[in-house]
Amino acid sequence: MAKELEIISLRDIIPNSIAHDKNVQAIIKATDPEFQKVSQDTREAFIISRINELPENVIDLLAWQWHVDFYEPDLPITTKRELVLDSIKWHRKKGTKASIERALKKLGFIPTIKEWFEIGTKPHTFEVYGHYKDNDLDVDFLGPDTDEILTRVIEITKPARSKLLSLIVAPIPIDFTKHTCYWDECIWGHPEIKLHDWGLLPLPVFEHDPIAVAHLTDQLTGNSEAFKAAVCLFYIGNEGISIISNADKLGVKIPKFLHGKFLAFTEDNMNKNENEKTNKQPQK
Repeated sequence: MAKELEIISLRDIIPNSIAHDKNVQAIIKATDPEFQKVSQDTREAFIISRINELPENVIDLLAWQWHVDFYEPDLPITTKRELVLDSIKWHRKKGTKASIERALKKLGFIPTIKEWFEIGTKPHTFEVYGHYKDNDLDVDFLGPDTDEILTRVIEITKPARSKLLSLIVAPIPIDFTKHTCYWDECIWGHPEIKLHDWGLLPLPVFEHDPIAVAHLTDQLTGNSEAFKAAVCLFYIGNEGISIISNADKLGVKIPKFLHGKFLAFTEDNMNKNENEKTNKQPQK
């Protein structure tokens, strides 16, 4: 009859010729507890098969022993276990595009990698952009150091000769070629019209916050703050002129070069307005 290794006794395996010897029985009685304890402890040697049972401090030690380079102490325990389990596979494929993608996905980041021959940059350069798998609007899903953590993972897993040009963590850009967008819905160009709620701010908010509109436009089109910068510069210039004008009326001394620029700008605007009024008057 088969018995489990943890509870087996020497009495079960010794020959019958010595089983009844008093000295042998005394030895068995003295050594059985120690042998059984050692048998039970051998279970600790099974690591991979028991990864989901191991406590977090053991997982941390395994990560150090197996050189899981992009391991972070603050990661969830489930993510830590996955990283340790896959570390051997990653070391086999380390230095490839596939290893970068796999490492980033383990952190919840869905990447798109564009290599130099796809974006027209110098050889062996590449760009990475993507979003968080559970919420593409969450750009700090790993905390305030999300960009640094993702960059470190890329630097560790990329080919040694390759250079990362940029990393963008942003919402999924909308493909404007496939549907018509309105403030609160999108009508997709499919046989069946499907409405998709953007979940954006209501229209009255946008009316009073054009900078927010410009920022979202940059995110949706993939620009690096081009629209937002243009809108900010417009308001800086417009409000700057207003401040200079009021200060001049109050008797504040304005530098000559600023005063001259302001006069030239206001005169051009006045002439333009007069011309528009003249053109709009009905001809006799």
